[in-house]
Amino acid sequence: MLRKTFTTMPITGPISVVTLETFLVHARNLIEFFWDGSPRGTILPKDFGVPAKRDKDLELKGLRDEISQLVTHLSWDRVEVHELRPQDWGYSRLKEIYDRIQSKATNFFAAVPREGHAWFTADFFPREYENWTFARYSSVI
Repeated sequence: MLRKTFTTMPITGPISVVTLETFLVHARNLIEFFWDGSPRGTILPKDFGVPAKRDKDLELKGLRDEISQLVTHLSWDRVEVHELRPQDWGYSRLKEIYDRIQSKATNFFAAVPREGHAWFTADFFPREYENWTFARYSSVI
């Protein structure tokens, strides 16, 4: 869903709130999947047979926190931190976020045993894992 949402964003001009929020919610979910500090009960890469090497990147943690504050509707953090200061949620920043997650996803899918590929297939996203594994060979998705 992150990939599909990103590919619908205009490179210039405004990004709709619905598209932005959809992108950010899925970005946050994937950050939590890869990051070593995920909430209890989170499905992790090791659950798919991938070695249990988790990301300890503090910048990723900060990004996760920032996204969480923005997409939480009823919180003082949203009012005090996000609504009262300029924000950059433009295409360039979202592309940086997408590229970081894409890199982690590409590495993850390369490590998923073949029998695990079925987990990442649905009628509306057939063979989705191929879109991420292909990314390592192509800069265009």
